[in-house]
Amino acid sequence: AARVSEALNARLDDCTVKDDWVFIRVKGKGSKGKAYKERDIEVPRSLFDEIREEFAGEVFLFETKEHKPVDRSYVSGIIKRMGNRCGRNI
Repeated sequence: AARVSEALNARLDDCTVKDDWVFIRVKGKGSKGKAYKERDIEVPRSLFDEIREEFAGEVFLFETKEHKPVDRSYVSGIIKRMGNRCGRNI
């Protein structure tokens, strides 16, 4: 699993396709003055393909039409709206 901010900052050149899986190198939180911790997460190839089709990024996996990473607050808003549709106030 990845934090939202880790996933949103993933670049396409951080993604490696191997058969039915895609390995995505994400940069985790770093503490004060220390480097970010990098790790790989695996996602099914089918999910990766759906993300690519939806966002069609050139640099980032989750990319806006202006070729910038999708903003975390935008994703939070989507999650909130979906929760409200399900009858849960988030």
